[in-house]
Amino acid sequence: MSLMSLFLIAGAFNTFGLNTVALAGCFSAGICNANSNMSATYANVAAGVGHVNCSIWISSVATANSSFGVLTNLTNTSGLLAVNDTLESDIVLEDAQNYQAFATCNDGTPANSSITTGIIFDRTTPTTPTSLAPTGTLTDNGTLNFAATVTGTATTGCNLEFIGNLPRGATKSNTMTHSGNTCSLSFTSVSETTYQYQIFALDGSNSSAKTTSQFVNVDADEANLQGLAALAVDMEQKKGNTQNIMLLLIVGVALALFIGRKK
Repeated sequence: MSLMSLFLIAGAFNTFGLNTVALAGCFSAGICNANSNMSATYANVAAGVGHVNCSIWISSVATANSSFGVLTNLTNTSGLLAVNDTLESDIVLEDAQNYQAFATCNDGTPANSSITTGIIFDRTTPTTPTSLAPTGTLTDNGTLNFAATVTGTATTGCNLEFIGNLPRGATKSNTMTHSGNTCSLSFTSVSETTYQYQIFALDGSNSSAKTTSQFVNVDADEANLQGLAALAVDMEQKKGNTQNIMLLLIVGVALALFIGRKK
């Protein structure tokens, strides 16, 4: 059911029963950490109703939860005008700083809270990126393909930062492409020199994990030397083959002359 449909239903059927549904706990505080309290409050429960069911919906375009989905379902049978839950580790949710949330509660007729925006979820710290590339000396002319492996569920993005020399088209800090457990970024037409860099894994809140400094040396001259060496070997092999053919031709002519003289 779409968000608009939920609000239309609430408006159409909320003449009696619940109203003034609101998010509380870490949602109203604006930041949710590990084991934070997640709450929704309400008023005017319909007479004779012994329980109220509430759902908290959440989304963030920076995460896999880009569309509104139910974070938790709660039921209150105590008569209090609130439902509560704890943000524990069994609730799978990526960290980010731009979550939106709302609550819908039902005592026989549904009612929704307004949407709260800009909520920060910061429960985990990203792991340090591994399997960094490239390193050492590159002999590919003019192309740098940077890549790193990350923990996708704890990472919402990566930054590639250079120390000192910058490849053509790069700045000191560069946003990488993040997909699953990989972050990547490429530069072309780079100059021959040594580049020093670090890769940061980000979680969209205030946490990050960075690698140690890595070095990559772009040496197109080395590539050219290797190419020339390979060409020289190839030419020498071809030269040897030509000499062998010439020798066979000489032997063949000499043999033909010898046979002709005997006749």
